[in-house]
Amino acid sequence: MALVLLALGAAWALWRSDLPRASLLAIPLLFGASWWQLQRMRWRELVLRGDGSAVLADAGGELHEASVSGLQDRGLLQVLRLTRAGRTVVLVFGFDTLDAARRRELRLWTERHLRRDATPGVAAHV
Repeated sequence: MALVLLALGAAWALWRSDLPRASLLAIPLLFGASWWQLQRMRWRELVLRGDGSAVLADAGGELHEASVSGLQDRGLLQVLRLTRAGRTVVLVFGFDTLDAARRRELRLWTERHLRRDATPGVAAHV
């Protein structure tokens, strides 16, 4: 639903702008590409285990092993990078998709289980 509202907002903004009306043709292309990408994501749940492993569970209940490669805090957003079957998956969590307690759990889990490479000349965060 949010994707449809975003597309409608983009159409209204393009209509009101000084861009040529032909630019409205880009909206169905972008909408279709976004919808296709959403449908490719077959997993529905991320499970972070206490032993440091991560699993993606699909709609059918099948589990797929994944490894967490990084977590970044960007203001109100948290960006989690996973690697599954040689491909990188990026998950973006906002304040509306992950409550404060879950954000804290995610941050603490990654601090405990994620190996951080020491960069020369930079002090490690303790």
